[in-house]
Amino acid sequence: HVRRAFNYCFDYETYIKDVQLGEGVRSLAVTLPGQPGYDNSPIYNFDLAKCEEELKASTWQSEDGKSLWDVGLYMQIGYNAGNTGRQAIAEILAANLQQVNSKFLVNPVALPWPLFLRTRNQFGMFTSGWIEDIHDPHNWYVPFLSATGTYSFRAKMPKDLTDKYAPYIADGVKETDLAKRGVIYGELNKIVHE
Repeated sequence: HVRRAFNYCFDYETYIKDVQLGEGVRSLAVTLPGQPGYDNSPIYNFDLAKCEEELKASTWQSEDGKSLWDVGLYMQIGYNAGNTGRQAIAEILAANLQQVNSKFLVNPVALPWPLFLRTRNQFGMFTSGWIEDIHDPHNWYVPFLSATGTYSFRAKMPKDLTDKYAPYIADGVKETDLAKRGVIYGELNKIVHE
């Protein structure tokens, strides 16, 4: 629920309009437009009411039994100093979570690049970037969704999630028919969205 809430609390259109000066395109999936499985992938839209609903639905509780909604949270979002795009991501999310519930305190933290690289896995969340090495969906799914992926490992993605994604990643890379790959990756995108 908290992950869904964060997705609903991010104002994608403001980011594209104000930070990317209208030059960005809203992504539908982990992969790029035109790659198998990308089209018709479900997305989250900016919706503070749904953000609040998901935060209230969280089953996380304090030791004395209070809900996450009642207790709130504090977390830091790390980014590399000087990267205004990544800074904006952290600030937009922080402002919107605070608007939904003043007990949700998110502190964007700018660090010099070498220090950011050494400490990013210590943050509750960090903003970073990725450029593909090979123009293929596999080059996106492995780093972000597999148990050994660069970002999923650093983000400490739960084993039950990486185990859930693994068969789709394996089947997708083995399949040579683009239409069949599209079906496999389309299903994976639906599971990732959920």
